[in-house]
Amino acid sequence: MERYRFLPPIAEATVALLKRKGDASVQKPEDIAGKVVGAGKASAQLAQLKAFADTLPQDAAARICRQQRSLCRPGGRRIVAVGNSLPTSPSWRRSARHLRGREAAFGTKSYFGYIGRKDADYAGLDDAVQAAMLKIKADGRLAKIQKKWFGDSFDTPDLITEPAL
Repeated sequence: MERYRFLPPIAEATVALLKRKGDASVQKPEDIAGKVVGAGKASAQLAQLKAFADTLPQDAAARICRQQRSLCRPGGRRIVAVGNSLPTSPSWRRSARHLRGREAAFGTKSYFGYIGRKDADYAGLDDAVQAAMLKIKADGRLAKIQKKWFGDSFDTPDLITEPAL
């Protein structure tokens, strides 16, 4: 926040669970207790899953699959859910027929957006981008763009005051 200017976000990036089609064992995030779940290697979703798993009872903590490809089979067992950011879940549903709609989001609320530099050379550009983003948000165009590209629209703040990774 000291070096960069956070412009209005384009979408919510909070982690949500995407589960296997037909699996009724995961209805809410807490249901991953004692099960194997996946997330992309070295991803923000992996960090959120680990932090969430630490809140579960020790004897029922989730086992996290940290493979490059989230749809792995650790120890020969299939995972029950994948941690994804909200905007990417609809595209996963379309491309992976064995997955079902996302579950409730969990963890730290975060957003996708652009950052600018805080030096005077970029102030005019950042001001113009911020004004344009706020305008398309106010008139409903941002929601239409989100729906087209992400499959859902998201409520986003006008200003980011705390970075969330």
